[in-house]
Amino acid sequence: MAVRLLRPIITAPQGVSLWRPIISIPAQTRQYTIRGKSATTFQRAFSEVSTDKPLSATSGDTKLTQEQKDEIMDQEWVDYFNQSDIDKWLLRNGYNKLYGLDMVPEPKILVSVLNACRRLSDFPSAIRVLESVKLKAGGNPEIYDYVIQELKPTLTELGIPTPEELGVA
Repeated sequence: MAVRLLRPIITAPQGVSLWRPIISIPAQTRQYTIRGKSATTFQRAFSEVSTDKPLSATSGDTKLTQEQKDEIMDQEWVDYFNQSDIDKWLLRNGYNKLYGLDMVPEPKILVSVLNACRRLSDFPSAIRVLESVKLKAGGNPEIYDYVIQELKPTLTELGIPTPEELGVA
């Protein structure tokens, strides 16, 4: 939602802002065709923002440390991949978003991804996940070896070989 400013209020006491913030909300969309050409129009509705609380550019979770935020994010990814009704599209879409982040996924996230691959009988995706971990490690063998070491019990349980065992890495 965009915050826009209207014209100033004419009479305002000392120290009170002369601008009222409002929110622009799409209210109605109309499509029509004239002489074979279609067009879309938008009518916007404006509503005034409550000024009871000051607007802030910071998020409300400023009391959390970065480690706590990372733990929360990791748990959200684990919960996403542990969904009982996840399908192959959701698996690929979620992993593509996870891969796009500037980090190597934690082993507990990768365990949930590999378990989702197993539930869906999607062996190629499991191998792609392991290959992508190697790429995300950026040529740093310590990171990749650590992740594989942490995943080894899960890989053995699920019967998934590493890319090195398959000869594709």
